[in-house]
Amino acid sequence: MSKNMIKKIVKVSTLSSCLMVLCCFSTLLRAAEISPVKDGSWQDQNIWSGGQLPGENDDVVIPVGLSIILTGKIEVKSITINGILRAQNDASIDLKTEWILVNGADALFEVGSESQPYEVANGCSITLIGINDNENHGMGDKFIGAMNGGRVELHGEEKISWTHLGATANAGANQITLSEAVDWEVGDEIVIVSSRLNWKEAEKRTILEISDNGLTLTLNNNLNYPHVGAVETYTRQTDNKTWTADLRAEVGLLTRNVTVQGDAQSEYNGFGGHIMAMMGSTINASGIELYRMGQKTILGRYPWHWHLLHEFGTG
Repeated sequence: MSKNMIKKIVKVSTLSSCLMVLCCFSTLLRAAEISPVKDGSWQDQNIWSGGQLPGENDDVVIPVGLSIILTGKIEVKSITINGILRAQNDASIDLKTEWILVNGADALFEVGSESQPYEVANGCSITLIGINDNENHGMGDKFIGAMNGGRVELHGEEKISWTHLGATANAGANQITLSEAVDWEVGDEIVIVSSRLNWKEAEKRTILEISDNGLTLTLNNNLNYPHVGAVETYTRQTDNKTWTADLRAEVGLLTRNVTVQGDAQSEYNGFGGHIMAMMGSTINASGIELYRMGQKTILGRYPWHWHLLHEFGTG
């Protein structure tokens, strides 16, 4: 065997060894499982095995019987909740993860409750991140899911969700009149739906001012399209039958203090987040915003999905 051949074999062998080491290192870097060992705040490093907070490459598992308080800024690969993960009601939360699975009869993920909604203004953001590269527990990727009796409770501040225009708003107007007083606030974002055949004439605006009676909103930009605020009565001449058509455009509140959203790239690739409840599990929500949610062209990956609930869906 020539020296050149030996050199080539050594080079190939060395390269293969390096690739194996890199693959092993990449696997270790990609995901490590970490669990709390006692109750406490997520931000307390003393509750975690290893004595350090979970990082962006960690799969977090909360065991049955443990209760962890969710607070602060967090980024992890995934969260499996077999115990309890409950938001601190008076603290800001910025959570980023690929998926959250609430699994088992004793499992609970709670941000606010029906009796005590989460109260921090614009304080809780749950961002589902990543691409469609894994299948997890029959729910795909980028989800909040409940199965085997798990329970999810998401309750933001209660406000009037939507109402109608009380008068027609013309193109160019920077004010709208509503049909009822609202409890919205300056700085909130709203949507005025389209009154014509083109649904893209729906317009988002930010509230700059609210009249004392809560009926008139001043907007940050003039409207580009007309929006109808009329109720019309019609009579048919053949038999004098009369009916009323409510043509008033709906006005909805978009701003919520609890938001579940897909990451920024969801806007471009159509692969947003989704929420899914399997048979026998529970997801209750009120006063929250879903943004960049749903996964285009993928069956069963809707913004909100109760899957095969059958009689479990009663009530």
